[in-house]
Amino acid sequence: MPDEADWLDDLMEAQGTQVAARWSEIRVKTREWTKQTEARNAFHDGLPLEEVRRKTIGALDKAVGVLSNTRIDAELRAHGWSKDFAQGLAAECSS
Repeated sequence: MPDEADWLDDLMEAQGTQVAARWSEIRVKTREWTKQTEARNAFHDGLPLEEVRRKTIGALDKAVGVLSNTRIDAELRAHGWSKDFAQGLAAECSS
């Protein structure tokens, strides 16, 4: 059975070497992320719910701290970030 994204691979190949190479990197990173997510989910499935809650709250607290202290530089602005955006994300993580 062919990969569902074959048509997208073909489209990226047609865009030229640089686009095809970047697309290939993204596909590899996506597969790695998927494997890590599956492993993390399998790990958490074996934990008591209260421990998963504590770990989740801890991760959200860290995210709030990072977002609250994020310096919005030119690169982040180029991606549409602003101080209000970062603070809004922090507020969502803390609610």
